[in-house]
Amino acid sequence: MNALSPRRQKCDARERSIVEHTLELARQVGFLDLKMAKVAELSGVAVGTLYAHFQSKEDLLLAVAWVTKAQRRRTCERAFSLGATPLTGLIYAMVADILFSLRHSTLREAERLASIPSVYDRASASRVAELRRFSEETQAVLEDFVEQAIESGELASGAHSLSDIVHAIRAHCVGAAIVLDVCQESRQDPIRAFAPGASALLAGFGWQSPTPFEDFLQIAGEYVGRGEPTIEEFSCLYEPHEPHEVGAESTVNSSTSTSPHDHLRS
Repeated sequence: MNALSPRRQKCDARERSIVEHTLELARQVGFLDLKMAKVAELSGVAVGTLYAHFQSKEDLLLAVAWVTKAQRRRTCERAFSLGATPLTGLIYAMVADILFSLRHSTLREAERLASIPSVYDRASASRVAELRRFSEETQAVLEDFVEQAIESGELASGAHSLSDIVHAIRAHCVGAAIVLDVCQESRQDPIRAFAPGASALLAGFGWQSPTPFEDFLQIAGEYVGRGEPTIEEFSCLYEPHEPHEVGAESTVNSSTSTSPHDHLRS
């Protein structure tokens, strides 16, 4: 692998810094009220330099969404690896996913906004393609989790494809996070609120537990008892965008574009 030139290393470090400062500012004012001029000021760069890295606010939002997905996937991979069996690992990963959503609300906001057509239609084609490619890779990781649970005999696919099962699990995790956002009572014990639907879902895919709700709670409690892993700094996960010419025509055509999250929709 060729070493990066000092100029490229400096450029990459600057882009990572911009993304980090964007998240810092978003925690204060939210993404909707984010101003590019303020991001540039906080990052210590000129506005023109900021636009050399990110052609629009939407591009910057997709970059933060990319990092969020990377952090979420790393958290779930770690959780899965801790399971004594594939199914235990899958439950650990589901619990890790819902806890990630609840504990990192600003990051989740970036994910949700990046899936809105009015956002990704305004982003550059290359940024959308990057996020879509990473989402597809994440789908493959999750399908591998499920496939291991099927091969171990803990789940049964039946007429469902791996993709179908992953879509169902992801849909439940996303929906549960939204419900927990608006239901303060459930947030007092989010895992207990999450468990009925999650355990029923796994039972529907062949989990033979005679008491799925109770067993899910027990396994989830084991994971929570281990303590949540520390989330990485952006600089550890963010992969800077390939340099481009400022003003280059790369905006997605809204009549043909698709969401970078389309393959995750159920």
